[in-house]
Amino acid sequence: MATYATCSASFGGGNGNVTMTMTRTGVNVDENYDLWTATLTRYYKWDIHSNATKYGSMWANGVLLWSGGVTIGGSGTKTLATVTNIRIPHDSNGGKHFDFSFSQELKVTLSGSYVGSVSASGGIDCDVIPRATKPYCSPASVYFGNSVTIKTPRASSDFGHVISYSYYDMNVQIADNQWNDEFRWTVPTSLISKMTNTSYSYMTFKVDTYNRAGKYIGTNYCRLDLVLPSGYEPTVTGITYTNEDAAIAKRFGASTIIQGVSKVKCNVSATAKNGASITYYYNEIDGQIIPGPNSFFTTQPLKSSGTVTLKSTVTDSRGQKAALSKNISVTQWWSPTVKNVTAQRWNVSTNKADDEGTAVKITYSFSIAPVANKNDKSVMIQYKNGETWTTLATYTDSYSGENKVYISSADKFSADNAYSFRVLVKDYFTTDGVASYAAIAPSFKLLDFSADGRGIGVGCKAESGKLKVDMPLEAQSFNGYVFDFDTENQVDTWVPVLTDKKIQHRVIGWSDWISCGTNACGITLKYRYNDGLKLCEINWDGLVSAPIGGNTMGYMWTGFPADKKPKSNMFIPIANPAADAGLVIRYYPITNDVTKGNFTLTSLRNTINNVYICGFYTYSYAKKEKKI
Repeated sequence: MATYATCSASFGGGNGNVTMTMTRTGVNVDENYDLWTATLTRYYKWDIHSNATKYGSMWANGVLLWSGGVTIGGSGTKTLATVTNIRIPHDSNGGKHFDFSFSQELKVTLSGSYVGSVSASGGIDCDVIPRATKPYCSPASVYFGNSVTIKTPRASSDFGHVISYSYYDMNVQIADNQWNDEFRWTVPTSLISKMTNTSYSYMTFKVDTYNRAGKYIGTNYCRLDLVLPSGYEPTVTGITYTNEDAAIAKRFGASTIIQGVSKVKCNVSATAKNGASITYYYNEIDGQIIPGPNSFFTTQPLKSSGTVTLKSTVTDSRGQKAALSKNISVTQWWSPTVKNVTAQRWNVSTNKADDEGTAVKITYSFSIAPVANKNDKSVMIQYKNGETWTTLATYTDSYSGENKVYISSADKFSADNAYSFRVLVKDYFTTDGVASYAAIAPSFKLLDFSADGRGIGVGCKAESGKLKVDMPLEAQSFNGYVFDFDTENQVDTWVPVLTDKKIQHRVIGWSDWISCGTNACGITLKYRYNDGLKLCEINWDGLVSAPIGGNTMGYMWTGFPADKKPKSNMFIPIANPAADAGLVIRYYPITNDVTKGNFTLTSLRNTINNVYICGFYTYSYAKKEKKI
């Protein structure tokens, strides 16, 4: 093998020569050719006296490289011609032999001898250009368990291959002395166990090219994308459940799930395949969604009864999913109900209603959920004349009843007094019970005087020291204003107000508590309001966790609604262990700093920190009346 060669012809009795030199200057591996330079030189020991044009030529690989006229005069070495970038294509196996030659006119007389022309030829065995096979896969993507054809288009029939693959930590040879242009191979399903965290991966094939003499030519690679086939999804093998409340489970049975009461403790059994693992559980039941990484979970109480379906979908580390549904039987339950409660004075002797009667007739309807006839059932008839409820009768024989009747004994309830009654219904789950109320009034007296002459009753029995009125007040007036009270409303809390030139009552009802969040020193502020009375109550609570500097802006709360804010400056002193700190909640509707229109916790004197504070304050947010 060579990258350099010459051929030469002598003249002038051996004192001169013409030489052609071939020199390799480059290699193109992809296109399988060399680049060469051809140089033609003349050497003579002494001076040649000639200025005439003499013609010559150079050939290589059967191609004329150069022809032309030159002068040969002078002594020593003289370059006659140079040709560069001569492309010599190699054979398909990367090897190449080519011949080269030249012819050159001299036409001179040297030392009494005439020299006409000289020529010479030579040959070159080129260095082999590596022709490693460039493989590719067909198809480029397959499922595990399917076959792939590794295409190996050889540059020469003299070439063969050794094929291996790399996959995760594996390097495995699958073919040796493969002398074809393709190799078919089935991807083992056992390799799936290496691919634990994805449904897609790839392997790399390494193709080493050798000639038949065992000489290594080169190596190239190709990629095969691998896809997880169906049938490798995880399997949900079962779902078990029990009542989360141990006491309820013991009383009603571990598998008894009770509507609106029972939280269900569930466990999902699932397995992944071929090295994967279960990573995520998605559970759906009765409108609840319970996701997470754990196989066990607990529901909130189920709202429905009858057959409720729990569906669990699991996802493995490859992203594959599987699902299983489990029907859960939910026993119906409702909160005990009692309705249509009435009370009337009763005459036991005549068995009739009587305003002067000293017995009472109670009617009522009730319903208790049986819960497979294991539920508690209790109906209590009670009365009070003061602060304490006294039980008249208790029934535990039935889960429901319509228009039930209870009649007390005679002389139980004085005609002079009013009495309140209730029917209290309980089951296992409502220990405080559910009640409905009724009342009887004293025997009607239009006008009654107390025994000591110091009390008057209008429409009721008199009590000493009191004017008692138990009749609706209509068309009554005070200082020209008519009373318009709903005297039958004994439930709501109300205050007198002047409306439309009538003295009426307005119910005091508060909104739910609304949070303004926690300020930067750790104190939470919330509020509620009565829009009828234009009152707002604020509540603060928490541990001061950041220093509040004396006579600073302090820390504010934002988000307080504009229509509920005070209409003027406000300072609310705050009780705290550092009594001399001057801690206050401050409100300025108009100021030049960022606290404008916001409640702010600050200290008027000393720095305060790490103290617990809490309290309430009520103020009016009514607009100020303009003076005329």
